[in-house]
Amino acid sequence: MKKAIVFDRDGTLIKDKGYIKKSTDVEFYKIDINLMQALNKHFLFFIVSNQAGIGKGLISDDEVKEVNLYIEKHFKEQGIHFTEIFYCPHSEAEKCHCRKPEQFFMEIIKSKYNIDSASSYMIGDHPSDIIFGKRAGFNTIYVLTGHGKKHRDELSKKTAAFHVTNNINSALIKIKRNFIHETH
Repeated sequence: MKKAIVFDRDGTLIKDKGYIKKSTDVEFYKIDINLMQALNKHFLFFIVSNQAGIGKGLISDDEVKEVNLYIEKHFKEQGIHFTEIFYCPHSEAEKCHCRKPEQFFMEIIKSKYNIDSASSYMIGDHPSDIIFGKRAGFNTIYVLTGHGKKHRDELSKKTAAFHVTNNINSALIKIKRNFIHETH
């Protein structure tokens, strides 16, 4: 079985600036590229993102695809491969089956790529990211970037993250330490 790291997009990998319409609006957090490259040798990387702006008519599906391709290209140029990027285009009001924390995309990831949940991670800045990961049996890391600080008090015992950290780099360091511990 394979291991995975599932990343939320806005507020985790890139700064959350509301509904991002074009690649020029994307601002990446400072990420330890060497660490991401090292982890990418042992983990499949995915992005799962709720993009409610599509359902609300504030951004288009094509705009989200353009931004996702830009993000994917940015990392690819640095030797980091995302296996697949998923996004839910629905607003909360639509009560769909693909909006995090629903398991639609996680089930695809787990079955299509033969993922070992217990050895995999979900990183995000919103309680729904943590619920999403926990329901799948993943280890969860809540980052205090994006909406992380604002929603931290919403984390209850039910949604308590495996680890709470300041940013994506701290999350990646935690995963690296756990991985080294598991393999020795």
